Formats: sequence, structure tokens, C-alpha cells
Amino acid sequence: MNYPSRTSRETFHPEAIIRVFIALPLPVHIAEHLADIGMALKDMFRGVKPVHAHAVHLTLSFLGEQTEERIEMLKSLMADELLAHSVFTAHLTSAGTFPPYGTPKIIWAGIDAGAGAATNDNALITYQHKVKKLLVENGFPEADEKRPFHPHLTIARNRFAVIPQSVLDGFSLNTEVFEIDTCALFESRLHPWGAEYHKLAIHEFSK
Repeated sequence: MNYPSRTSRETFHPEAIIRVFIALPLPVHIAEHLADIGMALKDMFRGVKPVHAHAVHLTLSFLGEQTEERIEMLKSLMADELLAHSVFTAHLTSAGTFPPYGTPKIIWAGIDAGAGAATNDNALITYQHKVKKLLVENGFPEADEKRPFHPHLTIARNRFAVIPQSVLDGFSLNTEVFEIDTCALFESRLHPWGAEYHKLAIHEFSK
């Protein structure tokens, strides 16, 4: 009996898997301001890893690893009219840590977009609920993390430093009002030096 040679067999190509999330990009000067605070914390405490300016964003839904077919579905959903919104007028609030006791893993800055229909009157919470509902109803149950959404921007990650709240309160957050004009589907590529992000689709807000 003749068996097909190894070279004549059909080559198996596993389907590409891509890590993705949906987030609101920030104006460059706000992202750079928060990155500067992260760098200052790194200089003050061993074990602190600041988030670079290009990686500062407001995550609405982390969807994890997805196939190329599902990525195309997500790109189509990014054009859905349910994501339509006017430009957000936002401002930073205060800095904090998670968890709020013991050794913090995340140092963050709060962000508010004024009066809205959701809890805490933050329009960003209302919008995140819309995004989650759209995703879940279109076959992405992983978008429902089963926990309350607290709008925040990660400034730095921490391994072992104890960072008093008084230190964070000592930083002067930029309180100017700024605009958020797009929602984006991002690809996350992991490297030994950290993650890099690429926009795969955007939904522009109306002026």
C-alpha cells in the first residue's frame, strides 16, 4: 500500500487567535500626563511598572482571545448604531489603588463624563452598559464580567511596593475638561517588554 509522503499532505494552518478589547482612546496630552505620574511613582517605589502613554485608555470590555472570524464580527459591530454617541466631555477625578488595602496591584486615576442616566451619574457607565449589551446579544457572552464597571485609567502596575494613599493624593491630576471622540476595537500583542496595541476598527462620535 502506498501512503502519501509527508510533503504531499495538506499543510495544517491553525486559525490565528487574536487578543482584543474595546476601549475609549484618550487625548495624547492626557495620556502623557498620566504616564508622567506613573514614571514618578516608578522613581519613588521599587516594583512599580508605569503604563506608557500610548497604552493609556479606558477599557470598556476585554474580550480575550478571539478567532479571525469573530474579529470580523466585532469589526461589523463597531459600526452598529447602538454605539452612536456624542463626543464625551470628561475630566480626571482622583487617584487610587486596587485592591484599596494591602499591597496594591493597580494604581489608577478615576475619570468622569458628567451627568448620565446610570449609577453615579457618570455617562461613561451608561455607555459601557450599552457596549456590553450589544456584545452579549451578538454572541460575545464574555463581555459580561459580572461585576460593576468603575471607569478608571491604569497609571501603573505594582509588584510589591506599599504605596500610601497620601502619596497619590500629593500628585496634582490635570483637572481640565477634555473630549473623547472615538470608541475603538484594539488588538493586544504581548511581548517580553510589555503589550502593544493596534486599532482594528473605530466608531467616531458625533460632535
